[in-house]
Amino acid sequence: MNLTHTHASKPNSKAKNALTEADIDQLSDVLDTLNEFCPCVSLEALDGIAAALAVMTRPVALDELAAVLLEQSSDAQPNSDLSRLSPADHTVLANLIERRVNHTERLLGNSDLSDLSDPRAYQPWVVDYQQLAQEDAAFAAEHAGQDLPQLATEWAVGFISTVEHFEQDWRMADDLLDDELNPMLAPIYALALPRDEWPDDIREQDVGGDTREAWLAQAIWACYELWEYWRHHAPKPKGVPLLKITTPGRNDPCSCGSGRKFKVCCGAN
Repeated sequence: MNLTHTHASKPNSKAKNALTEADIDQLSDVLDTLNEFCPCVSLEALDGIAAALAVMTRPVALDELAAVLLEQSSDAQPNSDLSRLSPADHTVLANLIERRVNHTERLLGNSDLSDLSDPRAYQPWVVDYQQLAQEDAAFAAEHAGQDLPQLATEWAVGFISTVEHFEQDWRMADDLLDDELNPMLAPIYALALPRDEWPDDIREQDVGGDTREAWLAQAIWACYELWEYWRHHAPKPKGVPLLKITTPGRNDPCSCGSGRKFKVCCGAN
């Protein structure tokens, strides 16, 4: 994919984990191959998936992503069509997604960032198809009569699809947590949903200008907020008791399990 016409800047191949133009082209080729077997997400949507995975606090294996990548229902058989890829393509897909997730996480970890024009800022792979059609006559002719996606719609759909697929990890059923997450997710939903489907909490947000660019900027900042939130407020999984650590008495059995008294074991250190 040529990033010349994207909203984002070109990838910095010198940054750790960053994908080069050649890597992105290779990833696009694997998606094209996958699309021959089953409807597959676009490269832009895949980057939205990677952003949501970067925000999450647990690693996700490629096979867990099959339903999201292939735009299937959440109960689809894992790896049902990913297995149609050659071992080489499967490895390429897993490795490049992992690198993009890791690089995105590194970028979102820059907590001192104050300007999205900063070279260290996270920039999603999004295409302004409307602008591209205006600037490229060949592209406009090829897609004449088609409804082109709006700026960042596919990226946002990939992000939200991942959130909803991994709803247990995101604890979306928790009403209290849902109230905390909704304001952060709102600008991403705004990009993903048609305007006539926006709920009131989105309509009431002020993002500094009601344009796709303004909503995208707010969605990028939301990724930073979500990353920070999950690193500091990740909820305790239900059913897992909190561990309370107490110091044994001097004559109590040592907590390390040695069978000796605490005063002659760990308590002697």
